[in-house]
Amino acid sequence: ITKNAAATDGGGLYISYTATLAVNDGEISDNTAQNDGGGIFLLGSDAIIDGGKLTGNYAKHYGAALRAFAYTVDDVQYTSKLQIKNGTISGNTAGDSAAVAVSTTKLTMSGGSVIGNTAHKNAAGVLVMSNSEMTFSGGSISYNTAAELNGGLFISSRSKLTMTGGIVSHNPCKNTGAGV
Repeated sequence: ITKNAAATDGGGLYISYTATLAVNDGEISDNTAQNDGGGIFLLGSDAIIDGGKLTGNYAKHYGAALRAFAYTVDDVQYTSKLQIKNGTISGNTAGDSAAVAVSTTKLTMSGGSVIGNTAHKNAAGVLVMSNSEMTFSGGSISYNTAAELNGGLFISSRSKLTMTGGIVSHNPCKNTGAGV
């Protein structure tokens, strides 16, 4: 899935309303979103990244490679679940923040790499915000560069990180929080 453009969200793929996506191989590359999710946008859906590459994607705001978000219908909230087991997320650029950005999402990273991504503002690697939870047990978040805050992994807005393994290294930023 390559060289697509969205006027809003999901340059490569827009997955919504309790759907499930499995990426086991292949490439999602060089896609553009004028809002969020240059490569993939998840809205109240689940995704398993177990191989392949998300590379060279761009989002004007959040989640150059992947953006996960919740939605609410009739006071029922549908959250997203994202598992990164293997594969490479690299060379993506976000106008605001993060190669991978999640809000009201359960993120599990047990393998793979988030490497060499750029954010023009904060959190070049992974941004976990707005009541999200991340379990980080393997893989690496390395060599991501943020122009302002948190080069590697940014946990904010009532979110939680449980880290039992994995590597966060060499993530420069101009101000505070280069690693986590």
